[in-house]
Amino acid sequence: MTIAPTLTFDSGFWTRPQLRFFVTYAKWDKGVSDALDGNYNWDTNTISAGGYSRSGDTDTLNFGVQAEVWF
Repeated sequence: MTIAPTLTFDSGFWTRPQLRFFVTYAKWDKGVSDALDGNYNWDTNTISAGGYSRSGDTDTLNFGVQAEVWF
């Protein structure tokens, strides 16, 4: 689920620049968590790419700011 309120100088759909604040809550299963950690799967004889350790967690909360400008 993501919430992303947006600030602009005008109310039109195509109005730029925009400043967007976002918060995302995501939840996934254990298989996805293993893939993010780079775990070896003995059943399928494969290893995931890994590189993003979540220590077995199956949820996360991300937040940030995005700016969009057209010229």
